[in-house]
Amino acid sequence: MLNLFVDARLLSSSAGTLMMRTGRQELLFGDQRAVSPLDWANTRRTFEGGLLTWSSKDWKLDGFWTHPVQVDPNRFDSPDRDQEFMGIHSSYKLGAEKVFDAYFFRYLNGRGTNDFKANTVGMRWRRHCGDYLWDFEGAYQFGETSNGSDDAAGMATFGVGRNWSDCIWNPTLWLYYDWASGGNVMEERNGYHHLFPLAHKYNGFMDLFGRRNLEDVNMLLTLKSNQRLELFLWYHYLFLETKSDTPYSVAMTPFNPGNLPGSASLGHEIDLIADWKIGKRQSLLFGYSHFFSGAYYSTTAGVPFTGDADFFYTQWTLNF
Repeated sequence: MLNLFVDARLLSSSAGTLMMRTGRQELLFGDQRAVSPLDWANTRRTFEGGLLTWSSKDWKLDGFWTHPVQVDPNRFDSPDRDQEFMGIHSSYKLGAEKVFDAYFFRYLNGRGTNDFKANTVGMRWRRHCGDYLWDFEGAYQFGETSNGSDDAAGMATFGVGRNWSDCIWNPTLWLYYDWASGGNVMEERNGYHHLFPLAHKYNGFMDLFGRRNLEDVNMLLTLKSNQRLELFLWYHYLFLETKSDTPYSVAMTPFNPGNLPGSASLGHEIDLIADWKIGKRQSLLFGYSHFFSGAYYSTTAGVPFTGDADFFYTQWTLNF
């Protein structure tokens, strides 16, 4: 059961509306770098708990307290009572465009030896001025590690873009730099935990690395021939934030924890996508990605595979 909730309007006035939602539900905030329903996966991500939403003309404020729902292929999916995820998220929009977000998230993981407490304070600012665009999101994270030590980490994303609206194919070019701090076993630091994001969207479509101990210099070019065909070309140069920690997967699992990196260079990824809108309700997507492995793989002991990688996929979407 992905969604099973009840909505109730608690207050409605000229100033705004207060809604309450309780039950099993999806959460999506901002650009989904921290919280997303994960619509790329076979099973979307859901939570069980309560949500209060205040909406006015320009502002939206959400407060929630939930338990993540764990996917079990053999039994009915149930919330994990050993994990709590709660927080406050505010969003300001100018017209139809969301331009500013501020948030505080608290994630308590009491699952055995990997338990931790993570508090995340962050903000996002995204605007366009004519054909020029910019995007910034930053977060500071503090809490406790599994042994009770204090922990501190952070992440930041900087992006500038340019749209040539008067040109054929309406090209848009973005230049981004992503940074997320890593940990250190000797100093008992965990590094940044990316919470519940749509990781697939930002650090390479091959989902090789999560937003921890990672730096990513990337460039995105989009082209639109008309309302029916859109092309994407995304290039990433990925490297470790610190050589005192290992790379991490999108599930925040350490890739090679028993061996320190021989090099910080993880490699290069190129993503190509063609998205064709067949009609009002259907679309067809073709994607191809290639990863050029960096010096990390040839200089680090214990790495199970040292070559390059390819990824091809296609998706058909029907909206109803």
